[in-house]
Order: sequence, then C-alpha cells, then structure tokens
Amino acid sequence: MNDLFLLSLAKLLVEKVHSNSLQWLNVKLISPSISTPVLVSWHNPSSRSLKLNVDSSSLGNSDSASGRGLVCTSIGTLVAGFACSFGDKTNMEAEALALICGLQLHLNNGWMDVLTLIQSFFFI
Repeated sequence: MNDLFLLSLAKLLVEKVHSNSLQWLNVKLISPSISTPVLVSWHNPSSRSLKLNVDSSSLGNSDSASGRGLVCTSIGTLVAGFACSFGDKTNMEAEALALICGLQLHLNNGWMDVLTLIQSFFFI
C-alpha cells in the first residue's frame, strides 16, 4: 500500500471514531447561525443638552456588581464620568443603580437638560 492510501485511511478512521464518540457522548453538532450586522453609532444630543451613557456589570447574576457612566456635550466632549461599586447585586439591580448614580451626578451639578442612554430595555 502506498503512503497516500494509508493517510486517507487514517483520516477516515479518525473521523469515524470522532463521529461515534460524539454520538456516544450524546453531543449534537449544530451549525452556527450567522447574524445580520447592526450599525451602531453615537448620536449627538441637542446643543443645549448633555448626554448620559450608563452601563453596569455583575459577576454572575447575584455577585459583585458595578456601574459606570459618561456625560458628554453635544459635540462629544467629556464633561464628567463616574464609577460605582454596588456589592452583591443582580444584573438588573446594577443597571438601575448605575442609572441612579448618573442621574444623581446630573442633579448634583444642576444640569437639567439630559438625554439618557441605557442598554437595558427593562427600564423603558
């Protein structure tokens, strides 16, 4: 037998063993879905208002959580930023607390006209 034949036979055996192993382990192969790209962009607030962007994170769904945010002018100039630690909170609690921190920053500075951007649809 030539080397090419042995190599082809070895590849076939490896594929067969791999396929049978997956069946034996009850593993189902699923083709990945291809999502449609989404265009994301920053939109300026009106010239008289500020824009508050807030975000949060929680390690796990009831673990160490934090929030942060930025306040920018209509041309994107950074006015202020904040970061807060919330202790053990869920994702939703962290998102709400980050929003509260950002709004408190606005109130403390006397900024009245504010456009707020938050990633969670839960609060809309």
